[in-house]
Amino acid sequence: MYVGDEPRDIMAATKAGYGAKVAVATGPATFGYLRDHREHRPDFVMNSMAELIDLLDRLGLPDEQ
Repeated sequence: MYVGDEPRDIMAATKAGYGAKVAVATGPATFGYLRDHREHRPDFVMNSMAELIDLLDRLGLPDEQ
């Protein structure tokens, strides 16, 4: 899983072969821009990093301690 805050992060994660691409709207890109990007679409979009644990729980992935 790769988490980034702009479309080029999603592009990099795709090229690197990550299993899931997560965009978080904490940088210059808005939630809608990240969600609807024509070329580099994430698998999930969050408003903040605080949502990551909930996402991991929904996916059934263990969180790192």
